[in-house]
Amino acid sequence: MIRYLLARYTDDLTRNEPTNVGVIVYDGTRALARFDGEDPATQNIDLRRIRHRITGSQTYRSWVAYWRRALTEPAVVDPRLAGASPGDPTVIEFLTSVGGDEFSLVPGGEIVFDADERSLEATLRDLYERVVRAPEVDAPASLRDKSEHALRLAGVALEDAHRFRKQPTITLSVESQKRQQEVSFGVLNGHWHYLQEASFDPRSPRNSNKEAHHVAFVFEHAYEINRDDRVVLYDETDLVDTTRGLLGLISPFAEVVDVSAPESAAEPLRRVLALA
Repeated sequence: MIRYLLARYTDDLTRNEPTNVGVIVYDGTRALARFDGEDPATQNIDLRRIRHRITGSQTYRSWVAYWRRALTEPAVVDPRLAGASPGDPTVIEFLTSVGGDEFSLVPGGEIVFDADERSLEATLRDLYERVVRAPEVDAPASLRDKSEHALRLAGVALEDAHRFRKQPTITLSVESQKRQQEVSFGVLNGHWHYLQEASFDPRSPRNSNKEAHHVAFVFEHAYEINRDDRVVLYDETDLVDTTRGLLGLISPFAEVVDVSAPESAAEPLRRVLALA
């Protein structure tokens, strides 16, 4: 049978509304723990991850270090625990008796299995995700992520500073005046090709319209760059029925490549960048 402790943090002692910040599971012999903000592989705490949950972050780090020391070397924190294994009831009883006002360990209960027993590791992972912090959903790839992935697949060496640049400056001619303008990327292959990302907003047709006009303006006035050497990168999934026609504003002035699926974008990029 597996039992567990909850590590709790109480910010406002008057209101007495504790927050679960960690879990310790034990089976009488072994004990495993996981605390909020920790890297599971190294057990190092990233204080940035907990700054909105725990005010006394340095104190929290000290308590976590103490709890972990007690679980790995019980006799170091109390000579009376010499010879006791980390999951021994005497160690657990000691841990629950040494908490402070803000940080403490309290009994959480026991895990009763209906079928085959799970490992201590699996139980810890499940409890942590249920009572401390749910798994973070991976953020979707950004336009920049997709653009760079597609360029890499096309054969562009993004690490070669002589042949690839981020935010290079080009010259525009606007009403007989010269002005400098940054674009997203520059790729050298015989001569420079310049690529500009068009960040359309599926939630705002107005913003998408402004972005399309801006990109079209930049390449319309990039008089020193041949049209075949101008490339616009965009994500088709960011366009909706009312904004898909905006590509027509851009295509007279530049090659347009959809990078929503980088694998599919690699071939057209090889073609327009003359990498094939």
